[in-house]
Amino acid sequence: MGVPLVCPGCSGSVQVADVHEGKEVQCAECRTIGVVRVDQAGAARLVVAEAAVAAANPEASCAACGERLAPGERFCPKCGAGVSAAGEVLRQRRVKAVASRTRRAAGAGRKKAMTASRWILVLSILFTIGGTVLGIMAQRNAAQALQNLEGMADDEPYPEEIAGKVYTAGELREKIRAEPLLIFVTNYGLAIVMFGLFLWSRRAPLPAIVTALCVYLVIQALGAVVDPDTALKGILIKILVICALLSGIKGALAARAEARSEEERAEGAASA
Repeated sequence: MGVPLVCPGCSGSVQVADVHEGKEVQCAECRTIGVVRVDQAGAARLVVAEAAVAAANPEASCAACGERLAPGERFCPKCGAGVSAAGEVLRQRRVKAVASRTRRAAGAGRKKAMTASRWILVLSILFTIGGTVLGIMAQRNAAQALQNLEGMADDEPYPEEIAGKVYTAGELREKIRAEPLLIFVTNYGLAIVMFGLFLWSRRAPLPAIVTALCVYLVIQALGAVVDPDTALKGILIKILVICALLSGIKGALAARAEARSEEERAEGAASA
């Protein structure tokens, strides 16, 4: 492992092994050649190699490629850069290096956000499949329950209490018929919501993922209140979904912060 020093060309980190005065290293980001300088306190830093040479003899070497220049030459015979173009060359190197780091950092954040986006789509599919299966099962149970109520008049009280309440046969028939429809509507509605959030997350990952996480947590909380037995059902899948969405939020936040930071650095590099 080397000593991390700041590149004078792009402000990136350069790992330097065997730090000593006068050692030359090249930044992997902007290709700037730096020279190690060690002060009296023993602190090391990098300076631009071309700038170090030019300080001793402004006409000695090209600031762009390091080619030696003959006295009085105004343009480099190797790369064609003007002797006075050193600042512009370094500025362009900084801008390119900053842009490269921005793309990498933003790419890593977007990857996490896209993974979370796919989980939102998975939730939409699960609600669709689950709603279909549960709805069909509820229809079968409803058909059986309605058969049990055959022969009873609508105003005739049901002989057993249900959840501490006495229902008439007509009221029970209405509730039984409504239950499968409620299951279909609820699950298909949630599937549509999640699919809409999935489409939104393709354009605006952070707010879409945050919204999806809030919706999912509210659904789980309501389910646990209505039927506490469902709280632990599929707990591993629930944890996996929540962790994936949280990771997506973290990635989207990191990408946004890094993009803003690198934009500021790019502006600073461009004005340097």
